[in-house]
Amino acid sequence: MEAFEALLNEYLKRIRYKEDYPVSDYDLIFSNIMVNGPIWTIIDYEWTYGKCIPAKESMWRALYCYRLEDRKREKFDPKPLFGKLGITEKEIQVLLDEEYAFQKYVTGNRKSMVELWKDIGRKVIVPKEITATASAARPDDQIQIYLDNGEGYSEDESMFPEEQYDDKNTVTLDIRVDDTCNTVRIDPAFAPCMVTILNATWNSLNISEGGADVSINPVNGEWISDDSIIFNSDDPNIEFSLTSDRLGVKKKNHLVVKLLMTLIPKNAADAVISSLPEPEVSAPKEKNIIKKLGEKISQKREARYYKDDEE
Repeated sequence: MEAFEALLNEYLKRIRYKEDYPVSDYDLIFSNIMVNGPIWTIIDYEWTYGKCIPAKESMWRALYCYRLEDRKREKFDPKPLFGKLGITEKEIQVLLDEEYAFQKYVTGNRKSMVELWKDIGRKVIVPKEITATASAARPDDQIQIYLDNGEGYSEDESMFPEEQYDDKNTVTLDIRVDDTCNTVRIDPAFAPCMVTILNATWNSLNISEGGADVSINPVNGEWISDDSIIFNSDDPNIEFSLTSDRLGVKKKNHLVVKLLMTLIPKNAADAVISSLPEPEVSAPKEKNIIKKLGEKISQKREARYYKDDEE
């Protein structure tokens, strides 16, 4: 620690040389100085301005950057030194604002790696902790979309949409489909989950109201209500079939689906699925659930209409 303090004192002594001269290197931080005994060489001085920067402000920035370079250095408390230099908390806030403005000026209309990380909202991934599979680096709430144009699904041609779940766990996917597509498959997550289809339209026609004949099939999940599905798999997927003769298909089409997704523990999903009643073998083929939901809504509207007439 004594050697470090000696370097700090030497640094302060050197940057105070002709301190009032109207030329200063804003980026005069420790990592931009090579020390070889009594010879100190500046290796990066592109951010030199024609103005005077007080030595105490250069010292503040040097220590600020020094602590950012390694989390272990956060143990070092620079406040006693700042006190000796006469740097107040108010001045530190001003210097922080200047630093943020400088970083923004440097990056321009681009973003630094730290800004990208914050915008992505993902945790740091340590390479040595990643297994051989790509799934280890993938967040559980990632969405993946497949289009089957008659040759089955392909990982290489699958899509990871820009749209992601918001803070209410909902997402609206606008999937562009051409006239050769037979099936659209949506993988709502990469973990056990419960999914509610809040709305689904085909070329602006509401599927639940019978406007478009699109059947919906949770391949490895179970319906638990008219609009909700539970999955106990790490690869949940929902297929939207577009092969009906009654479906109006254009050269370019839009399948818009709004989902509400909640991640749940696998044992909880297993328990829910095991509690569901076994389907009857003799039962007729069940109608499309979204269409069934639409019919229920229509029935309720008719019942209310006739009730009003009777009154």
